[in-house]
Amino acid sequence: MNIKRMIREAITLPIEIGDTVLMGKFKNKKVVVKTIGWSEKGDLLINGKSAMRMRIPKKTENGSEQ
Repeated sequence: MNIKRMIREAITLPIEIGDTVLMGKFKNKKVVVKTIGWSEKGDLLINGKSAMRMRIPKKTENGSEQ
């Protein structure tokens, strides 16, 4: 049996197009999400860059980001 057929993982992130995330080496650059996709290797991409280097800012009670 093929391992890829046996293992199916669902990655869910609370991100939608238009949201702001922090990306970059130190996660200090605000980036607006324009595209969400997958690479050939199966990595999650946000705006064409790997989503492994991002941080989702916490939202306050009134809905604005910190």
